[in-house]
Amino acid sequence: MLYSLIITIAIFTFFIYLFIIKLKMTSHFIVEFLPGIWISNTKLLSEKFLKQKKIKEIIDCNKELIFFDGIENYIIAIKNQIKKDKHIQLQKYLHKISDIINQTILDNDSLLIYDPLITSKGPVLIIAYLLKYGMLRPEQTIQSFMSKCKIPIKIDENYQLGLKIFYKNLESQSES
Repeated sequence: MLYSLIITIAIFTFFIYLFIIKLKMTSHFIVEFLPGIWISNTKLLSEKFLKQKKIKEIIDCNKELIFFDGIENYIIAIKNQIKKDKHIQLQKYLHKISDIINQTILDNDSLLIYDPLITSKGPVLIIAYLLKYGMLRPEQTIQSFMSKCKIPIKIDENYQLGLKIFYKNLESQSES
């Protein structure tokens, strides 16, 4: 009798554990990183929320930040040239998106940055904005991001390099 009770409790505990794991895997995060600048791992937000927060635009990182997707399949010489070209495209994009974020803030509107993982590509856009308009050093931008979102950042090495290049370009522009 005691044995079956222990087995029942163990099975019940196991299923509760699985339920909690499932909840954590399907958790939706939405963080207002800057006034009017939201980052989320879901696009399934109510119309009421979008209207209330005056969200005029959704930036989908899955569609817009695809600069380095699929290049691993090429031989090294071709891959390096493709990466070089993609970094040039990324620099232009980061300037453009930083300007869009800045204009959104100036217009007192809002935008949503959708990143399913919330920690991989979305932070690239926030960091680029902070580098350009916040005039912060890279370490300060990471600290600023982490103060709002307690989930560790996991930026791909290509985007990390892209942000370093972006920052160096901003530094050289401010010196001239």
